[in-house]
Amino acid sequence: MPAHPVAAGLLAAGAEVSYHDPYIAEFTVGGRSLPRAENLQEAMAEADVAILLQDHACYAREALGQARCALLDTRGKAVGSRVTLL
Repeated sequence: MPAHPVAAGLLAAGAEVSYHDPYIAEFTVGGRSLPRAENLQEAMAEADVAILLQDHACYAREALGQARCALLDTRGKAVGSRVTLL
């Protein structure tokens, strides 16, 4: 199993993948370095789908749920019309 199965699966399916994490400066999957989004709101405004894998305290649940893109929330914390809790 890949070290980062979600990102690896998306890349294998041909998706364009970037990440945002205030604590991780570099993220690689299968030797491929993924682009880091510096601004979460701007990244979510440009994305089709965002996936919340880590529930960092600095992420405002209300703001996440109001993003233009669909949000798949694996932590069950966000609320909004475009949020799907996984």
